[in-house]
Amino acid sequence: LQSIASLRERTGMQLTEQSFEDLDVWFFPAAPANYADLSKSVITAYGQDNWASAYALLEGLIDTKNPSYTNVAVWYAGEEIDDSGPGSISNNFLADVVTPAITYILKEDLASHYAGLINGWTMFLDGIGPASQNTKGHQDMHNAAYMGSGPVLLKHGGSEGLYGGYSSHPAHRKAIRDLLRDSNVPHQVAMMGSQDNRIPNASSTFHTSLGAWGVDLGPIVSCMHKGMEESSVVDVHLTAQAVKAFYGVKDHSDYHIGRE
Repeated sequence: LQSIASLRERTGMQLTEQSFEDLDVWFFPAAPANYADLSKSVITAYGQDNWASAYALLEGLIDTKNPSYTNVAVWYAGEEIDDSGPGSISNNFLADVVTPAITYILKEDLASHYAGLINGWTMFLDGIGPASQNTKGHQDMHNAAYMGSGPVLLKHGGSEGLYGGYSSHPAHRKAIRDLLRDSNVPHQVAMMGSQDNRIPNASSTFHTSLGAWGVDLGPIVSCMHKGMEESSVVDVHLTAQAVKAFYGVKDHSDYHIGRE
């Protein structure tokens, strides 16, 4: 009751006990984003998992000029905490509503729609936990990512057959790596967790709902799930450049599956 009275006084909202029963109430740190070091190379802020990826996705999309393919970007809220409600990845809104609408606008038939999805490329962006002294018990230190070394291309995500259990096709990972190299985007290949205990994300639901060739990529986020998280300025910038290269590829056939 004291909390309700305090919130009513601070916000001016007529909150009651029923308000807390009917609504989801979240409390977040109010501190603004700031640099964590004198060289301004590390950003400290709340919620960089996954706002660092969200920013990189937006920046890369905006910077892509005259794309050869129809580009779609979608941002989901609630990943890892409640990804099953309306508008969530599990809702399949992108696959069931958005992409058919694009097909309709382009006045193409359903066969073209499914052919476009099957031959299309998808990229799932999420913050990646780095190798550190604090994660030795959870990370394979010989196969973990390092802050300041560019965005991470995940080989596998999550436990196979379980939530987040997505493994991108090796030939398609190679194609994306070739694209990033051709675009002069430094990057690293790693995984979160270990081979026996992979750390999950929601990419499996995203990729499989579309049936496209998918990869997982993202910037390093340290102190993940803490009140204030840290990311590298270089990593976020290079993640945006990776998104730009992904959206801006002129011809998928230059990086087709099985390319030698």
